Amino acid sequence: MRIEKLNENTKKNLLDDLLKRSPNNYGKFEASVQEILNAVKEKGDEAVFEYTEKFDG
Repeated sequence: MRIEKLNENTKKNLLDDLLKRSPNNYGKFEASVQEILNAVKEKGDEAVFEYTEKFDG
């Protein structure tokens, strides 16, 4: 994540850039995220531990 320091010179450009972003940029991840959420709802901590092992090793 990029941290930005805002001042009067940078604020307008940064806000314009943020507003230009499509809300669908992350749509390709929706199915994967939903799968993880469903697993956590069903299996609780067990699913969290499984995904921690899968993603963090």
